[in-house]
Amino acid sequence: MFVGIKQEKPFISVEGRKRRISTGFYNVLCVLTLGGFHMVCRYLPKVKHFLLSSPCSLSDADCVIVTSQNGRREFVDVLAYSTEEIPSLRRYSLEGKARVVDSLFSRLIYDVVSRRFVVPPEQKAVFRDFEELYSTEISKSPETERAEAIQRNIFYGRNVTSLPIPGVFDIVVKNTLNITFLSNIICLFVWRAVDYHNYAFVMGMLMLYSFVFTNWEEISHSIGMKKLVKRRTVKILRGGRFVEVDSREVYPGNIIYIEPCKEFPCDALVIRGDAITNECLLTGETVPIYKNADQLSVVYSGTDVLKSISTIPMSTNLRNENLCRVRSLTSKNRSRAAGMVGSIDVLGNSAVGMVLRTGFQTTRGQILKNMLNAKPVHNRFIREAEIIILGIVMVAMAVGIGMAYVLNKMGFDASTNLMYSLDLFFTFANPAIPTYLRVGTQLCYKKLIKKNIYCSNLNKIHLAGRIDTAVFDKTGTLTCEGLDLLCIDDLNRPVDDINKVAMVTRLGLSTCHLVYELDGRYSGDTLDLKMFIFSSSKLVQHENTRSVVIGGHNRIYGPILKEYNDSEEMVYYQKDRTHGGRFADIDGNADEEDKDLSPVLLDVDEGAKFNLSDECGEGQDGEINAVIMKTYEFDSNIRRMSVVVDDGDRKYVFTKGSPESIQEILKERPRGYEEKAKEYSLGGYRVISLAYKEISESADRASDESEMKFLALIVFSNKLKENSRRTVDELNKANIRNIMCTGDNILTAISVGKECRIVEEFVPVIFPVLEENAKSIFDVDWLCVGDEEEFTFDKVRLSLYRGNDRVSNNEFVVACEGREFDFFRNTHYFEFILEKGAIFARFNPGQKKALIENLRASGKITMFCGDGANDSGALSSADVGLALGQNEASLAANFTSSEISSVLDLIKEGRSAFVTSTATFKYVVSYCAIAYVVLVFLVLRKKFLSDLQTIHGDLLVSIPIAYMLTCFDASDKLFPSPPDTFLLPKKDFVPFCLTIALECLVLWILSLYGEPCPEISTQSITAELMFFVSTFIYIFNALYLSDCSPHRQSLKDNVLFKTFISFMILSTIAFLMVVYLFPEWTFLWLRGYNFVETDGFEIGLVLISAFSVTIAVFVVQPLVGRMLGDKSMQDMVPSKPEEKI
Repeated sequence: MFVGIKQEKPFISVEGRKRRISTGFYNVLCVLTLGGFHMVCRYLPKVKHFLLSSPCSLSDADCVIVTSQNGRREFVDVLAYSTEEIPSLRRYSLEGKARVVDSLFSRLIYDVVSRRFVVPPEQKAVFRDFEELYSTEISKSPETERAEAIQRNIFYGRNVTSLPIPGVFDIVVKNTLNITFLSNIICLFVWRAVDYHNYAFVMGMLMLYSFVFTNWEEISHSIGMKKLVKRRTVKILRGGRFVEVDSREVYPGNIIYIEPCKEFPCDALVIRGDAITNECLLTGETVPIYKNADQLSVVYSGTDVLKSISTIPMSTNLRNENLCRVRSLTSKNRSRAAGMVGSIDVLGNSAVGMVLRTGFQTTRGQILKNMLNAKPVHNRFIREAEIIILGIVMVAMAVGIGMAYVLNKMGFDASTNLMYSLDLFFTFANPAIPTYLRVGTQLCYKKLIKKNIYCSNLNKIHLAGRIDTAVFDKTGTLTCEGLDLLCIDDLNRPVDDINKVAMVTRLGLSTCHLVYELDGRYSGDTLDLKMFIFSSSKLVQHENTRSVVIGGHNRIYGPILKEYNDSEEMVYYQKDRTHGGRFADIDGNADEEDKDLSPVLLDVDEGAKFNLSDECGEGQDGEINAVIMKTYEFDSNIRRMSVVVDDGDRKYVFTKGSPESIQEILKERPRGYEEKAKEYSLGGYRVISLAYKEISESADRASDESEMKFLALIVFSNKLKENSRRTVDELNKANIRNIMCTGDNILTAISVGKECRIVEEFVPVIFPVLEENAKSIFDVDWLCVGDEEEFTFDKVRLSLYRGNDRVSNNEFVVACEGREFDFFRNTHYFEFILEKGAIFARFNPGQKKALIENLRASGKITMFCGDGANDSGALSSADVGLALGQNEASLAANFTSSEISSVLDLIKEGRSAFVTSTATFKYVVSYCAIAYVVLVFLVLRKKFLSDLQTIHGDLLVSIPIAYMLTCFDASDKLFPSPPDTFLLPKKDFVPFCLTIALECLVLWILSLYGEPCPEISTQSITAELMFFVSTFIYIFNALYLSDCSPHRQSLKDNVLFKTFISFMILSTIAFLMVVYLFPEWTFLWLRGYNFVETDGFEIGLVLISAFSVTIAVFVVQPLVGRMLGDKSMQDMVPSKPEEKI
């Protein structure tokens, strides 16, 4: 039942550990240290591993450290399962126990022989008749079934593909042991100790509200997630009969019913019957996929099962179901044992499968696992901010120790010394600083939702603002999703009327497709449907054949149906169906867009001219029938598909595909073939070539697809989306490089690229063409699309020359197909193509992903924008992935939307979020520094701010200002230069620190005014003056930092912020005047501020200090910054080499 041992994957390492302390004792330590021990273990994982465990051999380990290829480490306990002396588990049994590690990366089991943890064996696919397998399963003894159940449980665990959802207790503990919350609790005790009772009460209420709100929000989210986790039952074979069990109790090897459902719970091989599934989770396309037992198809986890049907006996089942039957001609007809039919029929009329994979080993689980184990994003902004915060903490600790020594010398007792030292420490190393780092991204997240852009990774928002390369898919992204058939061109004349098309061509259009019926509606690939509509034909089902009536009435309905399998040769059979002149929808009403489709009938004489046999019979009103005998599916490697058609007298092979692939199999190439195909491609049209030949008998695909005769070019138009050109134009103006990466023809891609301005109109485009037997890069020819003049490409200097001009022309771009892209790897051409490439065509999903990875490796910050179909690899590999579609394939993208213009909104909001986070962070750091300096200078004079003065400075000034700094919209346009990648570049860091130093100098001078107090006092003229001046400093610093244009709304356009700042300045001046002019009223109504009576000189000191601060902030700071910025620009300009004499 199981394959051999599959060793652990090379990118996973497992280190054995032995616990030093138990989990219970760890929890006790966390409580006794008020969460301190938990903080150390949480933020310093290496210290945690050292404190909790010691290294040991894997055989003795009770916990392990699992490391992924990206360096992510996971501390996991080893689980022990009783093997109960089952023979097949002896290899994994140590002292009667199987030792298992269930990590995020993989489920591993300890192999006693190899002495290491390995991936459990995988389930084999069976190649036996269902009857034989079913007979084997029901004949198993209870002991054998029990042993297999134990073995499967040990190997695979429960069938779960969702992460553990934290409970209420876990959420509360996590938020309680948060370093910010614990620091705030300590601050409350400190404030109480320094007689800040009102301040402690107000801040305590705010902390309590924040704590309750955060927990409530997370608990509500957890409850909602648990409701989304669907627990459903499935039917599996146990004890000789099918029984209902929880889907989590399904294991590989189980025989399972494949019943219609929303999310199939596992990967299962179809071993009896047929099913139709929707695999948009895997392909990004909402295209139903046909599954059957004959082709050993697999129904994947997470896909929707739309239809399921038994095929035993076929004569009764197929006639009563709206489901087409698909069978391989190369596979032998499987005989059905008469004695088994009865026992099988009792199972019901659904397909049956054998479970291959469960949990995170399924296809869906692998997708989720790759997302969870994605390469970590290195956010330079966060990293620099963390370094700055660490520096602030270190400075606060050093100064705090020094202040403790000074206060001790000043006569403070130990407890008072400790409280004031802690208060000073937490003023500078404010626990709220880290929360301001993500203010910009959180606000941006809400703005994006309002614009119908959904984000799954907040860390990517800042990256979105720094994008310098945007890569677009073509079809469905830059162009509209659907195709319109423009004309049929036989190289003599193009026609857009089916009546003017030659009969043999019409026969090919009517039959060379994968259109068939699902529940009374025609379904198939979009391109096939458009072609079939144009042919004015209809399908007619018989007992075991599918015929096409040429000249009938057709109505096409969704959904689209397409089949993927490993077989080359297939025949599509469909049952009888009563049909009328037109297919009606469920309500019997026709779609509006199809009302103008009129029936087209063939003339009988015209049909006879092409020897369409009477054996198929003429239909009513002169309709002609043709039977599709065999279908060769579309192969992406040879880029064509074929059908074998029988009209009763003759047999034909019709083949359609790309013009290049059809050209390879033509017996004789028609004159003007390449030129006409190139002409249409350069016009931006999608071109399909159609060919045919007569045969006596069908052989294999290679023989059938040879010596073909050309019929016609089928030309489809694919219009640009309304906003594509505007989007690309704005990106070009912002100096963001635009690239197209598509699976379409290179000439079509170049044409669309020029139409949407990825390539400028008169810029020449060169592209390599690989010879059939090319062995080196010098066997590659280079062609040019662009100007009418001749160009010469120097393969050595990689330069383009116009005509006989000896001066190279650098104004050109490169286009490249997937074949040449792979050929040029590991050559100097590859870097050249990455640098100059603008169009990448005929790229498969793997090549798209490789392109993105190579662009990133070259230092580009890359966005990939695709419609989700076959773009999952590129979306997940890009720095920023934007999927234009709301389907499961968008799981691979960081952002999802429905409009291509969202690219502009995302970059604008990303830039706005970056500069907003930077401005807010700078303001909070400057506020903490100024507040710290004020308190230090006052304490040295045995003075302190009063309770209400501190409340006023925090709650009425700094916090409202910090909030208002975020109330700016993103810029309407993209500036050519992105925001600086550094949080505090040299041109900003030096002026910023210089300004704070000058402000501290002003405050130090003010602190010298007045006599020192004999003991600590909160009522003094010095504290009053420093209170008002520090308030002005907070306001002026915010005003300077608020202007982050051009990457967000400018200050002059933000009426709300200007009104707020004006109010803050005027209210502070008015407050100062009230204290000066009405001292009695102040002492009566503002007693908590502990103001003293002031005179005109002291008011003058405040105003002069405020004016000095204004000069420092608005004159000195920008002047120094401009000087440093100019110097940096000069350093970046390379010096010119000396001319040779």
